[in-house]
Amino acid sequence: MTELGIRLKEAREEKAMSLDDLQAATKIQKRYLTALEEGNYDIIPGKFYVRAFIKQYAEAVGLDADQLFEEYKKDIPNTYHDDVSEKISGMNMQKEMPKPASKALELLPTILVILGVIVVIAIVYAIIQFANHKNDDNSNAASEKSITKSESKYEIPKDSTLKENQTNSSAKETDNKKRNERQRR
Repeated sequence: MTELGIRLKEAREEKAMSLDDLQAATKIQKRYLTALEEGNYDIIPGKFYVRAFIKQYAEAVGLDADQLFEEYKKDIPNTYHDDVSEKISGMNMQKEMPKPASKALELLPTILVILGVIVVIAIVYAIIQFANHKNDDNSNAASEKSITKSESKYEIPKDSTLKENQTNSSAKETDNKKRNERQRR
């Protein structure tokens, strides 16, 4: 029997409670109550239950459970949670990122926004250039048509020297157009 078990049993007997009475009050099976009094914690399903049963037992017989846990700390098994919290409290946790990593992460949104703006500007520029190129092609075609129409508006008499000059210049223009088309190909 452990010191804790003796103290629990004495408190139960002072209250004139049998193990059956205590079982009814705590809803803990009689075999587990006996195991607590004997200090035989191995038959209790787990460390958590050992602590929970001791607390219920102590409260049922009028003892302060927290005081018992402090006094008999060495006799009562620790729960997993207690073991983990002690290990964690002993560890040196790193809460902040290293300075260079945090600076890079801090600037990342700004860099992404700048890149996004540059991409949008490039797309708008490309669209404008495409539209201007298309307009230039259309205006060149329109001006060639207007030149042809203007030539046909005015009639030059057949015996005029201007007719010869116009014919010669038209022939030159036709030759120039053919050369330009060949060069483009």
